[in-house]
Amino acid sequence: MRSLQIFDSGFKKSAFANEYKFFINESSLEDVNFEVVKEIILFKEQEIIKNTPTTNTDGNTGLGFNSLTSKFEHFNVFSWQEPEIQKIKKGVSDHLHFFLNKILMEVPVGLKVQCWANVMRKGEQILPHVHDVSNNTYVSGHVGVTTNETQTHYINPMKYFAGQDQEILSSDNKMGKVTFFSQSIPHYTDKVKEDLRISIAFDFTPVGHSRYENKNLVYLDPQ
Repeated sequence: MRSLQIFDSGFKKSAFANEYKFFINESSLEDVNFEVVKEIILFKEQEIIKNTPTTNTDGNTGLGFNSLTSKFEHFNVFSWQEPEIQKIKKGVSDHLHFFLNKILMEVPVGLKVQCWANVMRKGEQILPHVHDVSNNTYVSGHVGVTTNETQTHYINPMKYFAGQDQEILSSDNKMGKVTFFSQSIPHYTDKVKEDLRISIAFDFTPVGHSRYENKNLVYLDPQ
């Protein structure tokens, strides 16, 4: 399964009109045991929460300052050495190369990635937020681990305040689905109706970004 969706401004008819193109690409990982991945994340969850610094941000997700998500800067799932995790890392790299090739781009040399896990339980929801709006904005993504009949919703950033003209792409969360999207796209999830929903999320960081030297970033591809 591979699909590419684009929020596209179309032909510019006025000098004052916005010109933009935002990408959302979906594919899937087929050879990963996600039941094992689920158990790895749940086993590490409380240890990470307990042993990493208290934060004052949850990335504007609404999950709270004591959630696993709020620790996203202090650990990196892709540094875990369990075979199923490393399969996901390699799969994400392969799929990113395929996606960028499709839009006539190459993966930049030295690309790093921050990767964390989101564990959401009954009644929890990720609220609309963005990952980056700097002049080094690049690509983010996530992989479904347990999805619990939920969707993720992506909002066209240029139509966020457009009322009835707001443009939203809603996509079913599925185990193994890999989604890449422009980091400046606001996105949110449904509220979890049953325990639980787990995803692995990541931000790709190019050379020159202010976050590039964060000690928890790892290279996407072997250097």
